[in-house]
Amino acid sequence: GKAGDLKPTVLALELEEVTQGRFLFPGKLKSVPGATPRWVLADAGHNQIVLLDDSGKDLKRYGSGKSGFADGDAAAATFDHPQGLVASQDAIFVADTGNHTIRKITPNGLVSTFAGLAGAPGSSDGVGSAARFNSPKAIVVDDAGTVFVGDTGNYTVRKITPEGSVGTYAGVAGSNGKEDGTGSAARFQGINGL
Repeated sequence: GKAGDLKPTVLALELEEVTQGRFLFPGKLKSVPGATPRWVLADAGHNQIVLLDDSGKDLKRYGSGKSGFADGDAAAATFDHPQGLVASQDAIFVADTGNHTIRKITPNGLVSTFAGLAGAPGSSDGVGSAARFNSPKAIVVDDAGTVFVGDTGNYTVRKITPEGSVGTYAGVAGSNGKEDGTGSAARFQGINGL
């Protein structure tokens, strides 16, 4: 052909293998209570929760790395783009954003669903799987074990008792805004942190 003619070419592209210590679209990073300094990170792009030592070295990864929904041990469990998390003395609580659920990781590494139903977004109050969330992204826990969730898609802050009962703490589902107030008088937009 003539100079400047373009010819189709097949590119041999290889995906880079995921290795420990590398993160993809990390969400929240929080400290873990205890005598030994440790951290927990929501690795949203790898659909994992990562326990780190104080130097940043991986200690444990929870989740298979595949997007999905399954409870179980660290290797068998799956998440869908988890964003928020918090560690208490007894557990790590995870805002499993894509699954619309709140997950719990126990000290022995078991992942379970604390509240919500995977694949069923909504705004219902209730206990355990009867409750519904819509893209939760932020989560904190108080000293009494009460969990507060920034339910981003619903524009609300939700409260979960230690027994798993979910109620709306502030805001009104589906009603966004920027209003100060208590309870249902408050309005939020894009709750990404608490």
